Amino acid sequence: MNEVKTNMKEFEELLLQTVKSDSDTFIWDMVGPEIIKVPIRIKSFNSYKKQISFEVDSRAKNYMKNLISSNGLLKMFMPNVQFIFVAPVFKYSGNSLIVGYPSASKRHDRRKSKRFEPLVPISCKLGTLSKECFDISLGGFSLIVNKMEYNKASMEIGQVFDCKVGFPLEKVNITGQIVNVKDIKPFELDRFPYGAKKISFQVGGTDGEYHKNVENIGKGIQKLINDLV
Repeated sequence: MNEVKTNMKEFEELLLQTVKSDSDTFIWDMVGPEIIKVPIRIKSFNSYKKQISFEVDSRAKNYMKNLISSNGLLKMFMPNVQFIFVAPVFKYSGNSLIVGYPSASKRHDRRKSKRFEPLVPISCKLGTLSKECFDISLGGFSLIVNKMEYNKASMEIGQVFDCKVGFPLEKVNITGQIVNVKDIKPFELDRFPYGAKKISFQVGGTDGEYHKNVENIGKGIQKLINDLV
């Protein structure tokens, strides 16, 4: 999941929607091919401390230790607002769980299913530059580069690159043309406190292997969303 800085105001609105609808939130993880889900309920959240308090069903105690990762993070999902996020655990005792606001997040929008942020790393190499795709679609993909990388590569709209895209199961050679360059403001992304550039590439319509892999990843994300719900 891309570590995009979560808009805290929007996140708190999603928390309020979840509380008002009396909906469960789920802690989840993959164990082999299976998804383990533990339902929890929001008790309260603190905007100043950026913490959320949950009530955990006592029957879920046996699962909790396995779901908290080695670096103290939990994968969470609010199905009513289609929001997946990763949160640091501050305290877990008995039926009480306190986590911090998201360190990474993704909202699944069914209306925009053609373009998505991949939940698995997809690399892209063009020339000497190698980056992870920020988002991807059948029509193209985008990369985030810092200003030094951008200037060194002399990237301009209309420029065409031979690219090697590393999907989970294979690497595919494609031709990508830059169609847009967008400025990323300082601290908009955690990894780029001094700002960056979002470079959008268009992929030609004849790259069948690229399209096949993108479709498979999209189906996998949709299946994950459906299984979590």
